[in-house]
Amino acid sequence: MLMSRTTLLLAAAVALGSSASTARADGLTKKEALATASKLAQQIAMPAEKRALVEKRLAAVMDDAKFRAKYGNTPISGVLAYQIGEGGLIVGVKKGKGVVKLAGEAGEPKLVLKGVTVGAQIGGSSEWGLGLVLGLSSPRIFGGDYSGTAAAATMAESGTTMMELTSKGAADAHKVYLVGTATGASANAGGGKLTIEVAR
Repeated sequence: MLMSRTTLLLAAAVALGSSASTARADGLTKKEALATASKLAQQIAMPAEKRALVEKRLAAVMDDAKFRAKYGNTPISGVLAYQIGEGGLIVGVKKGKGVVKLAGEAGEPKLVLKGVTVGAQIGGSSEWGLGLVLGLSSPRIFGGDYSGTAAAATMAESGTTMMELTSKGAADAHKVYLVGTATGASANAGGGKLTIEVAR
C-alpha cells in the first residue's frame, strides 16, 4: 500500500512538472501576443496612429523569415508596451515608462525604463513601442539590466527603431525584442544597455 501511494505521488509530481514545462515551452501564440500588445498600448495611451504602426510592424517582424529562424523555437513569455525619450550626441540617454503582461503571472505591472545607447546618434527622439519577452523561464526574474544592439534609423514620423536585448543577470539569458516608432531625428547603429524596473 505504501509503495502504491509513493508511486502515485511520484507520478503526480512528474505530471505536474511536465505540465508546467509544457506551458512554459508553449508560451503565447502570435495572435495572443498581438492582442495583448494592442491592449497594453491603449493602456499607456499610445497615440492611435503610433499604435497602428507599431502593431503592424510587430506582426511583420514575427512573420519575418530571419526572426522565425532565430526565435521560432523560443517561447513568447510576455509582451510589453512602452514610451521612451532619448537625447544626446554619440551617447543617448533613454528614460521612459511602460507596462508588461507576463505569461504565468497575474496583473500587468508597470515598468520604469532607464538606459544608454552608444553609437551613431543624431539629435533626440521620443519613441512609442511594443516588445516581446522571449525565453523567460519564470515571470519573477523579469527585469534588471539588459544589454543589446540597435540597428535602426528614424527620421520624423516614418522612423522605425528595433533593439534586441539580452538579460545580463538572469540564468536563462532571456531576450527582450523592442519594435518602436520615433518622433524626431535619431539614428542608431551601435549597442547599448537598458535597465527595466518592474513595480510589483
